Parts: sequence; C-alpha cells; structure tokens
Amino acid sequence: MEPHGGRWRSIALVISGTLFVLTAFRLVGDYELYQEARAIRAARIAERDALLEQRTRAEETVRRLRDDPFTQEQLVRSMGYAKPGEIVYVITPQRNGTGGSR
Repeated sequence: MEPHGGRWRSIALVISGTLFVLTAFRLVGDYELYQEARAIRAARIAERDALLEQRTRAEETVRRLRDDPFTQEQLVRSMGYAKPGEIVYVITPQRNGTGGSR
C-alpha cells in the first residue's frame, strides 16, 4: 500500500464534504426563495380574484342602471326627485324638548 494514499483520500473527503455542505446551504436558501415566491404569487392571485369580483359587481350595477326601469326609478327617487304631478311629503322626526305637550 502507498503511504500517501490515505492522506489523499482524506483530502478528497474533506473537499467533497465541504462542497456538499455548501451545496446544501445553497439548496436551502433557494427553497426558501421558492416558498416566498409561491406566497407572493398566491397573494397576487387572491388580489386579482377580488378585483375580478369587484368588477363583476360594478358591471352588474351598470347593467341594472342602464336597463332596469325599477333600479333607475329607485336611484332617481333616492336623490329626491318625483314624477310630474306627484306630491312629496318629507317626514322628519320631532326634536326632543320642542313643541308638544308634556
């Protein structure tokens, strides 16, 4: 046997062990970045879905305001308008301490 064979084997083992540890650290770091990217992607998808739902509701409101006479009348009346010839009565609550008998 060669007297130096064990020494080279030990050196090769130390070098390969060091490379393995460095590779493992790099792999762990990459995995953490991957998980972070997945979380960001999931958050963006949820945000997109919420915006799509909001857009759908807005489109439905626009459609009702444009096409539905009942919705149009409700809007106009909520703004205080009346049809020609109608009399609008506004009932306000009586304030405490004014008027009336005790």
